[in-house]
Amino acid sequence: MSDNRFVPDMEGLKKELGRQPQLPETKPEDFAPKARNSASRIAQAIKAVIHGGPRWSQLSDEERETLELIATNMSEILTDHATGHDAWADIAARAEEI
Repeated sequence: MSDNRFVPDMEGLKKELGRQPQLPETKPEDFAPKARNSASRIAQAIKAVIHGGPRWSQLSDEERETLELIATNMSEILTDHATGHDAWADIAARAEEI
């Protein structure tokens, strides 16, 4: 059985950011398909990485909000909380607005 969990390259992120990125503490069971609030936990983990980006503070409020909404769509795709087509269409529409 393969392990399909996302494991971020923390050393690569550390080099790029110039500091150690801070990710929320999670356990493998937090991302189980039937885990309660798994989409929310994944969205928050994605947003933590986005917020740690070197250009985050330079983005407009509209750009920041768009990235956060896209992170939520990504978590829905990863946890089957939305139909894949709808979430992908939302991502495309949000990206085109910027």
